[in-house]
Amino acid sequence: MDTQENATTQRGTPMVVFERFAALHPEGRKLCFGYVQRAKAARDEYDGLMDLWIGFAGWMACITNADSDAAMVRYVRSSGRMAAAFEELRAADQEFNEAVEAFSRQWPVFKSQDVVRHYGADYPYQFQNRGLFQAALRDDPRVKRNPENWSPENEVTWSDFLSVVYQVRCNLVHGWKSLTRPSDAALVASSFELLGHYIDRTNCLTWD
Repeated sequence: MDTQENATTQRGTPMVVFERFAALHPEGRKLCFGYVQRAKAARDEYDGLMDLWIGFAGWMACITNADSDAAMVRYVRSSGRMAAAFEELRAADQEFNEAVEAFSRQWPVFKSQDVVRHYGADYPYQFQNRGLFQAALRDDPRVKRNPENWSPENEVTWSDFLSVVYQVRCNLVHGWKSLTRPSDAALVASSFELLGHYIDRTNCLTWD
């Protein structure tokens, strides 16, 4: 398999080159793998997602050589090999596929900073369930969300999936996700469990 993705940056260099991680200093690789393993022993899904993302993000930064988190996520979302592995795993693992579909029923995930900026920090807590909250924000262009143009009828793609996990992680970093809200806990748990399962089953961190 050609491990160098066909898509390129504006400078003409490949967006994703998996061999870069294999060529990384052993201590750098050890650090990434260490965080992924550490996530499995985390005390809860919140700590687990943070540790898992640190390890995965270190790998993404290496294989994309991107200069920002947003850029590296964008490049990996566009990876044909990552997308194919996602579809193959869904086809082979019924439990994973059903969990992905259940996860997608909670989409889109809104950018917490935009919600707080335009509506206030207490706004999400005014709704009895996530569906009502989503309906209230659906037509507000000021509030960014992932996937950007999501509809329940859409087929789940790797690009959509990673965009949501990244948004959940960003919201968690900015302190919006709370153990007191079942819908928040469910989003974090699904992000953690599904991304972790994808990494374990595809062994993507070892691709070259």
